[in-house]
Amino acid sequence: MDFLELFDAVVRESKPVLDGYVKPETMETELASLGLDSLDYALIFMTLGDMHGIPEEVVDNPPEVITIQDAKDFIDKHKARDFDSVKEAMEAVR
Repeated sequence: MDFLELFDAVVRESKPVLDGYVKPETMETELASLGLDSLDYALIFMTLGDMHGIPEEVVDNPPEVITIQDAKDFIDKHKARDFDSVKEAMEAVR
């Protein structure tokens, strides 16, 4: 599954107004460059954690996440379930 596509889908699901949002182009894109605020990050990580079966207390205390790759590494380290497609992952949280 393409994590960039998943991350973008979660942003679009979590953020009601996308003004200022910059879609990430690579896994090395820094989160700070995406035009998101701290509430957006909390919702994004909560959604990613929920869909992957990560306990809330783990998702609430991620290590320093700077890039999209850092976010993927965190999810991969703690996930209890995986998906074959972005569509399947997004259906798990709707």
